[in-house]
Amino acid sequence: MPTQKPASTVDSVFYKELGKYLHNAREQRGITLRDLSKRVGVSRVMLDNWELGLCRIKSEQFQLLCKTLNCPSEFLVSINFNIIRND
Repeated sequence: MPTQKPASTVDSVFYKELGKYLHNAREQRGITLRDLSKRVGVSRVMLDNWELGLCRIKSEQFQLLCKTLNCPSEFLVSINFNIIRND
């Protein structure tokens, strides 16, 4: 069960977009939820909730995910910018 739910509509949209990005990055690299959860040190259910945008990700966990997936974390600014522009 997620411990922290997004607080607002903007948060909700942001975390759903973030989840899509993480899901796509993981799948493109051929990594299973199980394998990534072990590498990052969280449960498979928590990782699945992140990919679905159901809960927040702590910055330290996000940085570890990006490092493990070998993907840039700078895209957060563009996701946030696009959400605000479309609001």
